[in-house]
Amino acid sequence: AGGVAGGMPVTGGSSAESCDAAGYRDFLCCGATTAVGETMTRTGVGRGSFIVQDTYTYVGDGMGEHLVESQPRNRMFLYLLSGVSVLLAIVLVVCLFPTTHSSTAKLNLSQSRDCTLWGDPHVKSFDGAFPDFLEEGEQWIVKSDDISIQARYLATPFTSGPAATHQIAIGGQFMDWAVLSVGPMDNGQITCSNLPILTQFPSEATCGGATVSYDSQGELVDGAQAQLERHIVHFSFPARSLHLEIFRWANHINVRVTLKVMPGMSVDGSCGNANNDQADDTKEAIVARIGARIPADELLFRHPSEVAGTPPQQKTIADCELHMREHAMSLCRAKEPNAAGVLLDACVFDVCFAGEQYAAQDAI
Repeated sequence: AGGVAGGMPVTGGSSAESCDAAGYRDFLCCGATTAVGETMTRTGVGRGSFIVQDTYTYVGDGMGEHLVESQPRNRMFLYLLSGVSVLLAIVLVVCLFPTTHSSTAKLNLSQSRDCTLWGDPHVKSFDGAFPDFLEEGEQWIVKSDDISIQARYLATPFTSGPAATHQIAIGGQFMDWAVLSVGPMDNGQITCSNLPILTQFPSEATCGGATVSYDSQGELVDGAQAQLERHIVHFSFPARSLHLEIFRWANHINVRVTLKVMPGMSVDGSCGNANNDQADDTKEAIVARIGARIPADELLFRHPSEVAGTPPQQKTIADCELHMREHAMSLCRAKEPNAAGVLLDACVFDVCFAGEQYAAQDAI
């Protein structure tokens, strides 16, 4: 039914009988046209139903040609093709014309950065500034809502007055108030909440949810120290993207703090406020924001140092005798050919007032 036979259109049964019987002669009869290109054809045993079918209809004077009448094609493919085209256009626009978010803001909020403490004590902040804290006592290294890192600065037999980093303490809410403390080799120890840990070398332990290891592996603050015997404490707290390397020397320590500053995170201390502005990481600006000393009720150490607040002997490179200064300059340039400015002055200062070995440990 619905095909072509013998040059005559076939519509399935006697159209007159079917139409008369159903009473639909002028509406739904055999082959009655419902729309351009469509026909309604009776189907089924009782000829009581109908479907839309394509038909061939002979046209023309000789009835020798035919016209195809068909129902509209399914347009779903065209819709899908159009949708894909729109998506490709959007991708091209995004790639060729990126949004103008500040790369500085992305760096400030999401990328990990380093702060280094060495010598007596020199500091390179998260933003690359160089504040120096020569006074003895306790200072904030990193102060945030739940992360606390504090340093104790004390004079050493080598520094002749200016302080060096003698001890560091890490704690706060993120460690469930446990405190890791690390001191130098000769007169310090490694403790977790005042209990000794890492008493063997090498060894590993945990403290307040952090992983702590003790070995000789790690990137020193400078390759010139490679010949020295190394004792390095590694502190890792991945959930807060916080890692510290603590280099233990005879009478002082050096520290590298690596921190990922998260959106909305407030940071301050000797390591600066991580806002990509070196100008506000001076010692004076930091002290104005957080104070010169840590209040006793905020200390991670068991007690404040007895010399906290003692005025230091203020020395500068100008206090170094000329022949010693020239020797120091030569030595520092040999060890650090690319050192200049603040870094070179720091090395010269250390050689003048602490000696060559101390300077070798603290080159950066």
